Amino acid sequence: MLRIKKIISFGLLWLALHGISQAQDTATLFCYNLLNFPGSTPERVNDFKTIFHNLKPDLVLVNELQTEAGADNILDLAINQNGIDYYQRAAFTDGFGTENMLFYNSRKFVLHQQKQIQTDLRQINEYLVYVNDPELSVHQDTIFLDLFSAHLKAGNQPDDEQKRLNEVTDFHDHLDQKAQGVNIIFGGDFNVYNSNEPGYQLLLSGGNYPLTDPIDMPGTWHANPAFSAIHTQSPRTTAFGGGVTGGIDDRFDQILVTADVMNGTNGVTYVPGSYEAFGNDGQHFNDAITDPPGHPTLPTALIEALHDMSDHLPVIMKLKLDYDPIAAGIADEPKVPVSYTLSNGQIRLQLNNQGSDELTLELINLAGQSLWREVLAHPDPVVDLPDLTGGVYLLKLSATGRYLFSEKILIH
Repeated sequence: MLRIKKIISFGLLWLALHGISQAQDTATLFCYNLLNFPGSTPERVNDFKTIFHNLKPDLVLVNELQTEAGADNILDLAINQNGIDYYQRAAFTDGFGTENMLFYNSRKFVLHQQKQIQTDLRQINEYLVYVNDPELSVHQDTIFLDLFSAHLKAGNQPDDEQKRLNEVTDFHDHLDQKAQGVNIIFGGDFNVYNSNEPGYQLLLSGGNYPLTDPIDMPGTWHANPAFSAIHTQSPRTTAFGGGVTGGIDDRFDQILVTADVMNGTNGVTYVPGSYEAFGNDGQHFNDAITDPPGHPTLPTALIEALHDMSDHLPVIMKLKLDYDPIAAGIADEPKVPVSYTLSNGQIRLQLNNQGSDELTLELINLAGQSLWREVLAHPDPVVDLPDLTGGVYLLKLSATGRYLFSEKILIH
């Protein structure tokens, strides 16, 4: 017999039907290859300071960090400056080659745990963070984001592609061990030249938690002017301080996310149009970003800092964070004019005062994939749920395209 129980209450439905909106916040995610920082040019910390304080991102994932002292310099001399003193960093992990790191706004996020995925080359770092709710001890619930920072094998030879595939395979083996993989974000320097590469395709379609390119721009990115606006390497045409030259003509740096981040089923939603290769105006294919014409919106000092800091451009995107207004103390839960029961593979709803909107009930897995949906034509419907394997699922209700609520249920 299929046994179902609810995990949280229907309070959001009452709020939606009575015109009380969910509390929301946004967070900016920033991924950047630091070009072997500090190396022989630790003064580049001033360039990072200029870049950071122009954006003030809340989550900062970096690659090519050489030492823990370099991480401290980034945090203390660049980030926690100009009146900011509340950013923290993860623990430095010394693997083979240059390392990854997370810096984060501690007013918005708490680092819950971190892990390392060992590969034959560089390690991939995992940082599990949650939204910093000051009333968490009372509410007992919050939003988690599972962040991964990766610097995959460089090179355009078949052996390099195979090594990238091996690294991605290790990453997916790690993901597939998760019972509930939600709000997964995979960012960094992928060193991939086209979207057909096997390792990249494994990221998009492999395992239990396939990833999505938020801007959906597949193709051969290398030396292709059709992708000039999303290229990230190299903002230089002259050699200095290490790194590569050649102008902007590769999309090595990317951020990929699971479907639940795209559709917001677990409290985190990608903000459409917010993804960009920061500093790339699309007018400098094979040129340095400091060459004419000047950037139409960013100041010259910022463009120069991006040019001098690294042979990569950072990638950024915004995330919308949705809070339960009852859990956050925004509204007290009144007498809820909705009740329901779950038993014997059925859900029975009693919907009072729902108006004339057509209601749609949907069942979604924790990877964000819609498994079943049904339009509720009757005001007090009894709905047969599909046969499902045991686990946690998301029950979502919408009204003529308007999101009303989502609720986790346990099927066993």
